[in-house]
Amino acid sequence: MTTIRAGLKHGAIQPLEELPRVWHEGQSLSIEDEGTGVDAEEVMAWAREIEEAANRIPESEHQRFLDALANHKREAKEFMRRMMDST
Repeated sequence: MTTIRAGLKHGAIQPLEELPRVWHEGQSLSIEDEGTGVDAEEVMAWAREIEEAANRIPESEHQRFLDALANHKREAKEFMRRMMDST
């Protein structure tokens, strides 16, 4: 069994590699879909699960996180200023 990669373009299957010389016009071929690896239904279920989990976090925790993020940004800016001044 010989395997080559091909893609779908404008409704036709087009090889992405050179075809084996032993293949001939009209020959029957078997094509397998590699799939995208992503199932839209699974992604939507995951997104709902994440949103539900986020909704269970108390507002005070959201604010604490935002405050910590702002503090981190402020410290990073101060650090970069010190680094720029020392050069």
